[in-house]
Amino acid sequence: GEAMLELSEGISVRPDDTLFIAAPEDLILMAEVRIPAAVQMHKIAELQPMMTDPLNRRISGNVTLTQNTTPIVVGDPVYRMVTLSLNRWFDAPDPALVDHAMYQRDYEKSVLLYESERYSATVALLRRIEEVRPGYADTLYLLGMSYQYLGDEREATSAFHASIAAHPRDTKSLLALAYLYLHQGNLSKSIAMYEQLVELAPNDATFWLELGDLYQQMKRHKQSLEAYRRALALDPGNAEAQYQLDILE
Repeated sequence: GEAMLELSEGISVRPDDTLFIAAPEDLILMAEVRIPAAVQMHKIAELQPMMTDPLNRRISGNVTLTQNTTPIVVGDPVYRMVTLSLNRWFDAPDPALVDHAMYQRDYEKSVLLYESERYSATVALLRRIEEVRPGYADTLYLLGMSYQYLGDEREATSAFHASIAAHPRDTKSLLALAYLYLHQGNLSKSIAMYEQLVELAPNDATFWLELGDLYQQMKRHKQSLEAYRRALALDPGNAEAQYQLDILE
């Protein structure tokens, strides 16, 4: 397909040049001190320039992917083709690349692994991400979900709690924990998660409805009645909330 690139200042490209787009593949750390020493890069696409705009430092061209499993993202570096057979090499550890692109790349890979149900490989990659960029809510949530599919509820719970500790407004992990505790039969802890959810998202009728169901299971009828009323006020057509209210009132 076609692509539009913005060139760095001082870089010029001729229409007959062949360029390639690269992505970081691995971060090489110094032993013991764990300081980035280099970034292993790999070629993911070739680009044949069609039109250049030197004034605005832009170039458009046709892109041919060389590795279809690796998507192109904003910020991927572009190189002028020197050795046609070059597929992998090492670059200096640019701080921006180490700080963001490595995380972005590895996270996208972990999502692909997760979607293909390769949960053990997903966990291994997410653990590596956590070493470099700890405390990301999306990383920890996906780690928790992967552990859950592997049947390791202890590690799943730990990952979800770590996500919430780092990002208290992370509703995804709160909801995942609520479901996990419910699956374990721990209604009190599930309710505690839902009570945080309705505090963070008070206009979510589904959260109120599910909280009402949990209160009802715990014989906390007054609280369940209030929760169902809140759900119906937010979603007047909610048949389940209306049904529960008809029974309780």
